[in-house]
Amino acid sequence: MTRAWRPGSRIPLFLPISRRIRGPNLAYPLCPTLPSPPTFNDPQGVFCPLSQTCPLGDPTRPLQPVGCPVVLFNGTPVIDFSAPVGACVTGYYSSYTDPNDPFSATYDVRWAVITNTNTSQVVISRRIILGVFRRGMQSPTLPVMLDTIVEK
Repeated sequence: MTRAWRPGSRIPLFLPISRRIRGPNLAYPLCPTLPSPPTFNDPQGVFCPLSQTCPLGDPTRPLQPVGCPVVLFNGTPVIDFSAPVGACVTGYYSSYTDPNDPFSATYDVRWAVITNTNTSQVVISRRIILGVFRRGMQSPTLPVMLDTIVEK
């Protein structure tokens, strides 16, 4: 299940970027070799900066959001962009500059992961809450949020 949240009727230009970022998370297996928490690398450097390993939740903390702060907005969990980047757990955020944008638009990318395990501590689902916010706009803009659940 994936749900894109965008306030009002305006379709932000960075919705395709957020969907592209979501791809590696959906393809990642639910049950990596434990005991280490699941991580991944992004060869394109969009979601996870090049030469960096990014985390995908923590199976030892089931049903708890791990990553950047999450708040409820009209009953929907969203990334809290009012919180400083320092409030995020290391590895759960990045900055992306669109190489195809003539103005070199910079996007603040943050995510949180809620992992669910069974009684044997095997991961059975992962909920990824992803937010992308374009920085430096001269007019007020709102972030795009994607809420994705992968389950076994």
